[in-house]
Amino acid sequence: MTRLPKSLPEQPPIVRNLSKPFAIENGLQNRHIAVWGSHGWYFDAAQDRWKWQRARVYQIVEDLLPTSFVQPYLLPMLENAGANVFMPRERDLQRNEVIVDVAGEGSGQMIFATGDTVLKATTELPGFAVGKLPYSDRENPFRQGSHWQFPASPTETATVLWVPEIPESGEYAVYVSYRSLPNSVADARYTVNHRGGATEFSVNQRIGGGTWIYLGTFPFEKGINPDAGSVTLSNESESPNGVITADALRFGGGMGIVSRNGKTSGRPRYMEGSRYYLQTMGMPDTLVYNLTEDWQNDYVDDYRSRGEWVNYLRGAPFGPNKNRMANGLNIPIDVSLAFHTDAGSTGDSSTIGTLMIVGVEGADSTDLFPDGVSRLPAAILAMCCKPRSSMIFGKFTIRISNAAAFGTKITARRFARTFRRRCWNCCPTTILRICSLRSIRDSVSMPAARFTKRCSNFSRPKTGRILWCNRCRSPIFRRLFPAMASG
Repeated sequence: MTRLPKSLPEQPPIVRNLSKPFAIENGLQNRHIAVWGSHGWYFDAAQDRWKWQRARVYQIVEDLLPTSFVQPYLLPMLENAGANVFMPRERDLQRNEVIVDVAGEGSGQMIFATGDTVLKATTELPGFAVGKLPYSDRENPFRQGSHWQFPASPTETATVLWVPEIPESGEYAVYVSYRSLPNSVADARYTVNHRGGATEFSVNQRIGGGTWIYLGTFPFEKGINPDAGSVTLSNESESPNGVITADALRFGGGMGIVSRNGKTSGRPRYMEGSRYYLQTMGMPDTLVYNLTEDWQNDYVDDYRSRGEWVNYLRGAPFGPNKNRMANGLNIPIDVSLAFHTDAGSTGDSSTIGTLMIVGVEGADSTDLFPDGVSRLPAAILAMCCKPRSSMIFGKFTIRISNAAAFGTKITARRFARTFRRRCWNCCPTTILRICSLRSIRDSVSMPAARFTKRCSNFSRPKTGRILWCNRCRSPIFRRLFPAMASG
């Protein structure tokens, strides 16, 4: 047994922004982080209606509150430091959605311009298709269609162009999909043409095939605009003997499309629980989001699905607990972070504060990850933190306590225990519960938390250990994850 992570061969990250004006060398580059914020809108079969998983307390809904700081602040902070961030819930607040698919479904066009032979995939290698909406319990859109593949070349000899019909001007998240094959390239070149210009990406198609992969969020004008509203995939690659695959593209978050008793949620997808989003993401049902194998138990499936989703992203030998050797998507998730509220209650008006939960025992009742590495360091991360230390727990405590307008310092608590929603993960994981909605003093402090957007845009210099805000040039915090940061 060892407490140190095993050295693995370095491979290109799943997505690299080639248009970024600066190179991140000592931040979170080449790191893959899973993040989610609390619960979501779900279907209660006993009451035959959709509702929030957590009750409204002091006019606050826990299912939405963490979203208000995870999406606009935490995600760009991690991504600007160089990380690729994955979420089990929709990240885009855009209510519109446009899908452009090789099968001609959706709103828009997919155009091939090539001098090479473009091969259509066989049924043995499925791809995405919208299919019949809304989706029932186990329908997987990534098993209903086909994809296209064409040979890579040292110089561009083939391109694919997706042109969506944008229903309303605004910002839209852009997601790509493809198939990962044994000879896939690690540098598929995508270019997003948008109202602000063109942004080029390199996507490692050796990993992550068969789901939606997030590139970024961009402004688009209403209508069909090939020059400023499209995505291009080139077959230019440094692996000329490889193959490039092309499948559907998605623009925007959209509305819920999973049905229960003939009813969809009627809410934007970002409000829904993970269980429904993971189905539309192509995750395998009984391994990830339908663990109870009973559509009438969405509440349990939702909170259990997040950990198993992380395991499936990694794949064997870290796969879902029902099948650790499932291939998964082979994305090397380094750590997962869950942000919640509601960390306890008291009989008086005192504050509860922030609670960090980790686990030292997995679903298999051992204290080891599947590769034999000890789970103990994840617990040490929580237990060794002090309110003003450089660790993650202390920094969030500072942010909140300094914002308490009523002058009462919020208590920092350290707590380690086996917790079902996190111990099922086969990578270091932490649940951070920021304040309690059942405490009036905590609830009053939440809107005053000084987590401003100007400090979500930061980078790290080539030397040193401090992350700096790109706008105000103030230090953000020291070494988000010491074991992950280089230098």
